[in-house]
Amino acid sequence: MSTMETLSRVRKNLEKEKKYIETFISSGSCETMEDYRLQVGTIRGLDEAQKIITETLSQLDKEEE
Repeated sequence: MSTMETLSRVRKNLEKEKKYIETFISSGSCETMEDYRLQVGTIRGLDEAQKIITETLSQLDKEEE
């Protein structure tokens, strides 16, 4: 498996985890405001990780051309 394929899989897995947490929040499963903030912070971290992976994939794509 190439680096680009691996990073793409990681990005997809991060998206799945983000959607799971979003469903957790929207279903009312957060019992406290602290829990809610933790979950939102996790989503923000996953978004940032996806952004970094997307930028890396773009750079790798340019290098291959």
